[in-house]
Amino acid sequence: MKAISENETKITFTINWIDKNTKVEFDNAELVKNAVLKTKNYIEEN
Repeated sequence: MKAISENETKITFTINWIDKNTKVEFDNAELVKNAVLKTKNYIEEN
C-alpha cells in the first residue's frame, strides 16, 4: 500500500494461490479480477 496523496492510496495486489488438491499455482485472471474488485468495494464502503 502506498499513499499517493492525502485522499488517494495505491494498493498493489500479488496473487499467489495454490490449488489445495493439485498443489499447482492457481491462474484464473477473471477470478483474480473479481477478488480485487470485491476488496476494493469493501475498502470503499468501510
